[in-house]
Amino acid sequence: MHVHFGMSGRFGTFSLAKAPEPKPTTRLVLTNEADDITAHLSAMTVQHGGMELFEGKRAGLGEDPLRDDADKEILWAKCASSKKPVGLLPMDQSMMAGTGNIYRAEILWRTKLHPEIPCCELTREQFDELWRHSVKMLRKGFQCGSIITTDDECGHFGAPWTRRYIYNQSHCPVCKGKVRSWTMASRTVYACEVCQPLAASTRQALPDARKQALTAAGDAKLFASGCARDSGADLTPAKMKVAQLRAALQDKGLDTSGKKAQLVARLLAAEGAGATEGAAVPITGTADLKPRSAADAAADKVAAGEGRNVEHIAELDDSMVAVLEGASRASVAKLVKTPRPHGKGKARGSSGDVAAG
Repeated sequence: MHVHFGMSGRFGTFSLAKAPEPKPTTRLVLTNEADDITAHLSAMTVQHGGMELFEGKRAGLGEDPLRDDADKEILWAKCASSKKPVGLLPMDQSMMAGTGNIYRAEILWRTKLHPEIPCCELTREQFDELWRHSVKMLRKGFQCGSIITTDDECGHFGAPWTRRYIYNQSHCPVCKGKVRSWTMASRTVYACEVCQPLAASTRQALPDARKQALTAAGDAKLFASGCARDSGADLTPAKMKVAQLRAALQDKGLDTSGKKAQLVARLLAAEGAGATEGAAVPITGTADLKPRSAADAAADKVAAGEGRNVEHIAELDDSMVAVLEGASRASVAKLVKTPRPHGKGKARGSSGDVAAG
């Protein structure tokens, strides 16, 4: 069976007595009365077939950093013969399966690679580092059920970098330089051009389309992310929603009228008078990891203030329902209204397919 959860799929398991009625979006129902269990599957794609379906889908996927049979040499061979920018590598499922835009930003920053460097120009050492960080980050996501990329190896820099280093950030945590962003294949790419330099000779040799994209690059514009929400000190004004901005301004006794840009500027001025905002070969596979339960991951998101409108574990069972029932009434209403998982058991970007034999 080929399943693509997309941004709103879920694989729910329930006892028969607690099972909800199938919804219009439910694509498959599996029931075992003897074991008192039923499963409801909702997903963008649910395709059933024989082994030819599995083999065809598997052949179309690149190397997955989470699989224990991942062969980085196959990926290295593809890179060596490809002129596409390395920024497209984590987004191309035929080359590297399972990553997405958030992981792309974090992996390339950790590897100190500018997104526009052609794949064929990577040294073997650079490629090995890219693969190592890909494996490490996805394994951490598998364990914790959320896209959290900070670690002891790189160091901890405090807010606003407690969960992610460069994605949806205005400044680099290391050099404190501005994060730049531009468009690559219709998606926003991020880079610190101090820590991820692009050689002048490489820039000059880029295709005209890539030169134009770089020319149009600007300072990263922060936004209220649905996929990777921030909370606490990480939730800087530019990442707040309008309602949050007005609440914060009201708490300070300030004017709450105006558009978002005006509210952000007003809150920044009140908070800091214009202060700068946000001033070895890895083991692949997951057999040695014990992932957190969907309920634990959901509870962590509630505690961190991270919304579940984009969920990274697509399980829904009786224990998960208990977590939701234990949250505040307002939180429950919001969580139930917009449950948006990525995929069961893996914290992935939005592009990850699952081919199950």
